[in-house]
Amino acid sequence: MAISEKKSLLSSLLLPALILAVAGAGVCYWLYTEESKARQALGSHVNQLQTEKAQLSVELNKTKSDLTDVESQLDKLTDQLNAALTRQKEAEQELQQKTGEMTQLQAVAEDRIAELESDLKMYANFSRILAAELRPIKLALLGEKAAAGSYLQEPDQKRPFSKVTFKTIGSEDEQTTIDIVSGKITSINKKYGFIVTNIGSVQGAASGRTIELYRKDEVLGVGLIERTTDQSSVAAVVSEDVLRRINPGDKVVLI
Repeated sequence: MAISEKKSLLSSLLLPALILAVAGAGVCYWLYTEESKARQALGSHVNQLQTEKAQLSVELNKTKSDLTDVESQLDKLTDQLNAALTRQKEAEQELQQKTGEMTQLQAVAEDRIAELESDLKMYANFSRILAAELRPIKLALLGEKAAAGSYLQEPDQKRPFSKVTFKTIGSEDEQTTIDIVSGKITSINKKYGFIVTNIGSVQGAASGRTIELYRKDEVLGVGLIERTTDQSSVAAVVSEDVLRRINPGDKVVLI
């Protein structure tokens, strides 16, 4: 074969190989370029993710701190609520106790009011009876003025009680003798409306009997004996006006 033909054949064989080599080199460069871009993009993305992770970490820490504060506030509010519930329970117990006491006091007051109303009715009937019974006594006092005068002038200290005899006004056939026992008020309880006298059961005082209250010749009012001892008695005085007027030492006459 001629040399020219050999060169032509070699050229025809090397040209495609050269083209392929150049094409391969181009592909490799493109791949390298793309890989570099991909690496850069991946690195940028990783950096972005790391930045976001750092921000999220900061936000998470802040959230945890806020949550801790909220939990602390919640604990305080829980303590305050428990304290308020305790105070409410104590207040309810105190209210129940006070309500019970008030109920008892109301019951006692109602019983006392009922007793007073009953006493007032009894005293109203008593006052009508007393007015009739006092008439002959007052007449006796007027009829024996001298004796009554000497009786009233005698000091209380020397005579804690006395017994004086009077006679009613009338004809000799109609005259009757009246014995009057007298003493004095030793103490007064104006809040509860009673007095204490030095006329006791020994002198004739008894529960249900009446006493008349005097200051010199002035009749101050009346009382009703409720309790007695040998040498003293306790009498109720209904009239507030009489309670205001009387004083310890005023005379007491047993009717």
